[in-house]
Amino acid sequence: MGDRSDHEDCKFGIDCDLASEFRVERAVRLSQLVPVVQHWLRREEIMSERNAAGRFDAAAFHAALDRTRQERGVLWKDVAKQAGVSASTLTRLAQGRRPDVDGLAALVTWANISADDFVRRNDEPRAADTLTKVATHLRGDRNLTPEAADALEALIAVAYKQLATSGPE
Repeated sequence: MGDRSDHEDCKFGIDCDLASEFRVERAVRLSQLVPVVQHWLRREEIMSERNAAGRFDAAAFHAALDRTRQERGVLWKDVAKQAGVSASTLTRLAQGRRPDVDGLAALVTWANISADDFVRRNDEPRAADTLTKVATHLRGDRNLTPEAADALEALIAVAYKQLATSGPE
């Protein structure tokens, strides 16, 4: 047994050698945690960088799929079958979760939409970009005359400016 007066732990009647072994063992376990903690910190840093660069708006993607589904007059189970994805993929989307890459590819193909339209970048000018996209779609719609597209564009622009939030989502 070591000298009890040399160690703080010893005054409580703890065997000083045992206490030293415990400290060494604990230090070894803690040193093994350092790389794990560093890994998680780096992972969080990478995720922050990714989120700063852009994020996928699953809710908007689901809303676009729902509009397409309604236009085609099909049920969600039909969407899953026609797109070649599982029903659980569509359920996860409805819950605001992101689809896997293969599911995303299948669904954008089924709906004839671009995944890029649902990537939100922090540095993009949202209002002008949104109105430009809407105008482009309206002018490309074969069911609308140029005058009807102009009227809808003006109507949407006024409504958008009244309802849009001033800051980022």
